[in-house]
Amino acid sequence: MTSQDHHHSIRRSHDELVQTLIGLLAQTSKDKVARLFLASLSSHRLDWRAGLAAYASSCLFEDHSFVERYPERRCEEYAEYSPCALCGNRRSEEAFEPEVMQNLYLESGGFCRHDLSTLCYILEYTLSLESPQPTPRDIELLRAILEVLSSADGKKRQVLTKLRKIPAFEVDAEPCEYLLETLGYCGILRTPQHPAPSVAFRDMIFPPRRSHNSDWAYPADFWEPANGIDPQRVAYWFGAYL
Repeated sequence: MTSQDHHHSIRRSHDELVQTLIGLLAQTSKDKVARLFLASLSSHRLDWRAGLAAYASSCLFEDHSFVERYPERRCEEYAEYSPCALCGNRRSEEAFEPEVMQNLYLESGGFCRHDLSTLCYILEYTLSLESPQPTPRDIELLRAILEVLSSADGKKRQVLTKLRKIPAFEVDAEPCEYLLETLGYCGILRTPQHPAPSVAFRDMIFPPRRSHNSDWAYPADFWEPANGIDPQRVAYWFGAYL
């Protein structure tokens, strides 16, 4: 058996993956993912940020069975690729190879595709981690990040530039963008007309988009820096440390 055969992915059904996700969410605590995220700020452990992105974007995921989104277009040949009317995930899906998943989701600093296989993978990994104790430096960095976001104006790209200039933060452009998207999933970025998935369950596979060529995840896509942040959501996720 070759290593490729050994790592061959198994196609799993929507309903099986939903049950796996619901089980993982029940085992995952909000405090653990918040603590890991916070402790990542000074340690630069990008894999510690993945859990908050996955958890915040799926914590209100509703237990349901697959419902055909476009029954009038049903084609048996492609039936397994049909999206669910409720969550947007396919009738069945095949996960990426473990090495690919690790590179995409654990080493990126919060990139999340929101398909069921990815959410399960990230949450399983997060559950395997010890809960680190955030340091005073982590809390200082979080305060500095929130200060930039609460006093921002202009465009999101300008905000990213300011975030990257925070002393000792030392973050590259892409992880900084994923960090902003994660705070969007948490509802910390104020997007009044577009509630975060941690505020109200929604299909994250086919979310609204600001424009067809936008490369921001929902709801950060709709965040206007002038709208600032929601202090209640900051307190919800990080109040124990601020």
